[in-house]
Amino acid sequence: MRLLDPVALSSSLFDKEQPVVAKRGVHLDLKGLAPTFERLMQLLDVFKQMRFNVLLVEWEDMFPWTFDDRLAHAQAYSAQQIQLFSQRCADLEIQLIPLIPTLGHMEFVLKHPGYESLREIPDRVDCINPLADGTQELLGHMIDDQLSLLGDWDCMHLGGDEAWGWAKHPDTRAYVAAHGSANLYLKHYQPLFDRLSSRQIRPMLWHDMMKTWSADALQKMGQQADIVIWGYRGKPEQEMHHHKPHVLRAFADAGVNIWGGGCFKGADGPSCDLPLTAARLDNHEGWVQANIDYGMQGVITTGWSRYAHSRCQVEPLDACLLELAMTALCLYHGKQVHEADGWTLLAECSEAKRCETLRNHLTQLSEARNLFWERSRQMVEHLAAGQVEPHLNDPGFVAFLMDHLHPWAQKVSILSGELPRLLDSLVISTQAKSYARTWDQSVQNQLDMLQQQIQTQFINRKEPPHDV
Repeated sequence: MRLLDPVALSSSLFDKEQPVVAKRGVHLDLKGLAPTFERLMQLLDVFKQMRFNVLLVEWEDMFPWTFDDRLAHAQAYSAQQIQLFSQRCADLEIQLIPLIPTLGHMEFVLKHPGYESLREIPDRVDCINPLADGTQELLGHMIDDQLSLLGDWDCMHLGGDEAWGWAKHPDTRAYVAAHGSANLYLKHYQPLFDRLSSRQIRPMLWHDMMKTWSADALQKMGQQADIVIWGYRGKPEQEMHHHKPHVLRAFADAGVNIWGGGCFKGADGPSCDLPLTAARLDNHEGWVQANIDYGMQGVITTGWSRYAHSRCQVEPLDACLLELAMTALCLYHGKQVHEADGWTLLAECSEAKRCETLRNHLTQLSEARNLFWERSRQMVEHLAAGQVEPHLNDPGFVAFLMDHLHPWAQKVSILSGELPRLLDSLVISTQAKSYARTWDQSVQNQLDMLQQQIQTQFINRKEPPHDV
């Protein structure tokens, strides 16, 4: 594949010589709605035009794993494509940081036969057991596989977040009881840190598993890794989530190199069609100020495709480029951004028209889905009232509610059915189809369940309800 021509960077929107946030990162989550390879390469040019200089890539099953090819999606990128991508990042002077989950979010590995003994909880595939025989060998294979194709960049992100099964296994529970949670975490990561440091690669981790650590434990961590403190709701000073000021201060006071982690998509609900633009911008305005207040290394805006490997796919990246453009401007200028400026930047990137088309379509789909589920809830509650007070059962009103439910179900079906065409050439085809079918299938499932309840409550009823 021929690499694209050099990216033109002239823009009146970026007139400051020194951006407020020096390292401005964007995150690609490829475990859902992954771009086609051609689109993936185009996105690098878009990121460059938006003045991002760091790219955090979560490859997951889109990477061509060699130590166990079962981990790779049927339409994963090829080894050659991964190498071309890495080289293009270097050509554009975008720092590439690969991300490998090494504690929580291990579903795409632990779901496969042969890895059962590595699970923290036997019947759950999300969290790996830090003390299990074979854990370090597996994680070493994953690191080596990625570095063999990507080359030795300066940093590698090892995840380390949301280990929901943490210390639930008898062995890890006993270790934590004897030595403390921080010591188990450090014991797990020390071999991985050593593996990377031998290649002059700085590890990075998410912060949430460390937010209650002592200053001494944080200092030990900070000597070996950078920490990304993430929080996607509100500003840190609003104390809405686990990125509260006292948490940031604890890491900073311990001498840890910290980054901020905001979110431009994938944070407003696990089945959203579009981000809440104002909420996304507010979040990043908070991180800009935190970057100044706490002397951060930089800020990374995340863009989640799924909340987890086994969850449904969320809003497509190409429909969220407006939020990304506004985030880019916010991180660069450090002040409030107007939506019109975001559209101007998208136009300069030749992305405005397609983004607007997708957003208009998804807005219609979101309205149809919300109205369907609102009316469905009315039906469920009405049927429940009839079960509690049988004299309220009214087949005529039930038929009336169903008549008003079906048109919205049909609209969801039509609009979701058009999504693969709109995402053609942008997203891996099978993933675009799965994304679209999920919304239609969920609506059809609900209609089937309602019909079964109506059958049970009215048609199969042996005796008419008695008045009370």
